[in-house]
Amino acid sequence: MERVTINEIEEILEKTQKIIDMQGDEISRLHKELDDTMNELSLVSRLEQQNNKAISILETRVQLLIKQNKANEKKNSEMKTEDNSTGAGENEFQDYDTVKRIFNLFSNGENLQSIANSLNEGNVKIRNGGKWTKDLVRFILLNHTYVEKGVINEKMFGFITKHVKRNH
Repeated sequence: MERVTINEIEEILEKTQKIIDMQGDEISRLHKELDDTMNELSLVSRLEQQNNKAISILETRVQLLIKQNKANEKKNSEMKTEDNSTGAGENEFQDYDTVKRIFNLFSNGENLQSIANSLNEGNVKIRNGGKWTKDLVRFILLNHTYVEKGVINEKMFGFITKHVKRNH
């Protein structure tokens, strides 16, 4: 057997210690990298949960909007065919320029009575020679015949009838 000196043993131990220290440093670095990766995975998991919640909320909102849209379409459909208490739809006023004027005045914010007053002051005659009233103006505004005849468009009619029924 070969003899080894104490110096050689100390050198071997010193080299071995350096290798152990380097491996310890590498293990520490790998532990830190593992911790960082675990933190990133945790963050990704939380973000996924938040995204899933946001998607669920958006899906619920979309479903509510679809239901609301269907209800609005149904309501608008009913408004198109609904007659008012004065019999709108049964008779029409034939002076389409006056009809357009009535719709324009109302869409510009005039109320029913002020429109009737304006027509009376302008000597616009009704069929029987009587005076314009707010009920007659309402009759004109709620009469879908003027859409069918192309005097006004459906969009304006829908807007007007919604506001006539709510506000007047």
